[in-house]
Amino acid sequence: MSKVLFALFLTLAWESAVALQIKSSVSPAEQLAGLKTALVEDKVIIVVVDSDDLRTKGLAAGQELVTISGIPARKYAEEQIAPYQFASTPQDLAAQVYSDKLLAGPKDEPIDVGLTRGDGKVVVQRLARSWGQGRYNLPLVSARLLDGNVAYVAINSFNDPKVVEQFDQAFEETVRGANALILDVRNNSGGNSNNGYAILGYLTDRPHPTSRWQSRSYVPAYRSWGRGLQWRRSPGGELRPNGKKYFDKRAVVLTGPRTYSAAEDFCVAFSNMQRGPMVGGTTGGSTGNPLFLRLPGGGGVTICSKLDSFPDGSQFVGLGINPDVRVTTSVEDIRAGRDPVLEAAMKQLSLPGWISELQMALSRSLKTEVRVSSIVTRDDIEGGDHEVIRLAGEGALEKVEDPFGAVDKIFKPGSWERDIRYDAGGHGSSSGGFRNKDHFCIAAVSIDSLDTDEETGHIPTMFTFEVDCRDVKPSGEK
Repeated sequence: MSKVLFALFLTLAWESAVALQIKSSVSPAEQLAGLKTALVEDKVIIVVVDSDDLRTKGLAAGQELVTISGIPARKYAEEQIAPYQFASTPQDLAAQVYSDKLLAGPKDEPIDVGLTRGDGKVVVQRLARSWGQGRYNLPLVSARLLDGNVAYVAINSFNDPKVVEQFDQAFEETVRGANALILDVRNNSGGNSNNGYAILGYLTDRPHPTSRWQSRSYVPAYRSWGRGLQWRRSPGGELRPNGKKYFDKRAVVLTGPRTYSAAEDFCVAFSNMQRGPMVGGTTGGSTGNPLFLRLPGGGGVTICSKLDSFPDGSQFVGLGINPDVRVTTSVEDIRAGRDPVLEAAMKQLSLPGWISELQMALSRSLKTEVRVSSIVTRDDIEGGDHEVIRLAGEGALEKVEDPFGAVDKIFKPGSWERDIRYDAGGHGSSSGGFRNKDHFCIAAVSIDSLDTDEETGHIPTMFTFEVDCRDVKPSGEK
């Protein structure tokens, strides 16, 4: 197949959710050259070295990959790889190009890469395209306990039905007695959504709606009447509780651009459950129960068969699902072996539970990130703790009146009670009081706008939430 035809097909693929796979001698992308790369701070960086042979050659996580086959790495990626990839979103394309497919090629042809050394000089290494020793292969489920008796469970696929069985084992051995739970689906490309729902069933004692979907329906009679293709719409299913096992402590889900398909359905359901925040990066925005068709001579085509959305109709296909707390990884993080996303999740769990819940609810209601930017303890301010949750923004171009009107609906009946003793303040701010059980909050809110949103007329770019809570429970308690 010529490059021209291939590029034309992939142009259609981008617009129509169609993917082409041709038969070739290319090694599996995730195993190529025994390492994984990613675009970090606009540089192509090695993030994982999974080959003893490469380690002995001096390759290490955090090194910059400067050239590929004598061509600057970014130029090589943009000219040799990107035009022939299909993707639903920019973050999906970046993951495909700079991680999965960057070093793809005929398995019997080695590839020359230029890498930076510790002294800043560039050394060219010839790497074999092969499965290599120590192939990068994530387990279906892995679990361990972190500091503070926090259970961490990575779920890397929903394709194998054994994932539920393995999670159940992890639940018994690691999760059941933990103080909190972190579920990591950053490397989960999907599979069967029902497997994800079964796992979420351990985190609830009542049913919750799952993704809404619609699919094209062809009826010959309709065509003869000039009506053409129709849409068949489904309100979605229902996530059922496990019934026998229930983890009622705090939970966090880690997401990223390599979170796809059924893993995104998992995120939609988790978000709708209001069980905790999602931390990390925007998901891939690619799902749709694909059909697979084989082509003559080998290879095949996958075609998206349905359009998924949140239960309320909000779209995520072609967009991705935004986290409640966005975290980026730096080159220094990789070199130091740090996982800033996991660290941010641990920080969320260190906050009093009701504050984390309020932060998450505000973030989802306003459809923007709400950060905990500073924490001053009881010892720092006489009379009580002082919490500030803020999304930093530039100067205001438009003042938004009564921002509390946008967040009234987020408070669960019987859980939060509006206290109207605090009137709206000046200077583009509004203030009001909220009460949650024994916690009393004083809120001062500023929402400024830099751009105009067609639906709401504004985009909130700064949110300040001040809490004066004299009876806050010790950090980490639910």
